Amino acid sequence: LSATRFLGFIVDITAARAAQEALAQAEAAYRDLYEHAPDMFLSVDATTARIVQWNATLAAATGYSQDELIGRPILDLYHPDSHATFHDVFATFKATGEVHNAEMKIRGKDGSERWVILNATAVRDADGKILHSRAIWRDITERKAAAEQALAAQAALRQSEERFRHVASSISDIAY
Repeated sequence: LSATRFLGFIVDITAARAAQEALAQAEAAYRDLYEHAPDMFLSVDATTARIVQWNATLAAATGYSQDELIGRPILDLYHPDSHATFHDVFATFKATGEVHNAEMKIRGKDGSERWVILNATAVRDADGKILHSRAIWRDITERKAAAEQALAAQAALRQSEERFRHVASSISDIAY
């Protein structure tokens, strides 16, 4: 006679699977929010000033592919007019771990230009050393253009008022 023994365990993993699914859904929602936010998100290595992370909004706005951005020096994305400002801002970031409302011009792969406001905070290691930035570029191109148009309109109005005063003075001189 042979005897067969079977010993088994049954473990209910329903709760664990539900927790895994909830975690996956939360991660997907976070990823969607990060990738498709209206602002451009990026992280730059504090030592090399190279891009380590970015969102799809930044890639779309600059025309670069995801592969073209990884490891690219962030300075490549700034317009030459903003290089000096970048160096000052990056030095401030490395010293303080923060940047607030720095206006700079970026340049897309096709040469297009956009004005952005940069805000950044530092991601630090356990010893407090700055590893990389957590940064946002907000596109202010339209606002800058509207401000320039308003300034041009004010200048034109001042010129018109000056011409009116000159004509009125000439008429006054002729009348007497």
